[in-house]
Amino acid sequence: MVFSYLGTGVFYINSKRVFSQVDSNGDVVQTLQDVIDVANEAMVDYVSENERISNENERISAENIRIPNENTRVTNEINRINAEDIRDDSEDIRIANEIARVNAENLRVEDGALIKSGDTMNGTLNMGENEIQLGGFKIKHNPNLNSLDIEF
Repeated sequence: MVFSYLGTGVFYINSKRVFSQVDSNGDVVQTLQDVIDVANEAMVDYVSENERISNENERISAENIRIPNENTRVTNEINRINAEDIRDDSEDIRIANEIARVNAENLRVEDGALIKSGDTMNGTLNMGENEIQLGGFKIKHNPNLNSLDIEF
């Protein structure tokens, strides 16, 4: 058997002319174009929902970044306060050491005699110009009362 035929190339059919559903009377209920339109609407809705979800995820990510940044800020503030407390403690220690040094200086006398509460002092203090500046304390000899005045 030998067949011969002629080709016509491409033949296009409009999607509105392709029936996808007919009723019992033979009336067209749905065309291929109707199916395409429903699919396009579903795709647009899907993309819109994905964009909404993506935007929400970005908002949540930004919030999750903000929270650690806030935690870092609070931690830095706590560290700053702790550093200030350490400086205050260091200053208290420095003042206590200065007071101890002044007390020790007050006990120093030229001939090496030490006094304690209720005792009398032997020897003479090295007062230089009749007063000594020790940190925040000034010790002066009061010749009227024959005593030492301490100012701070």
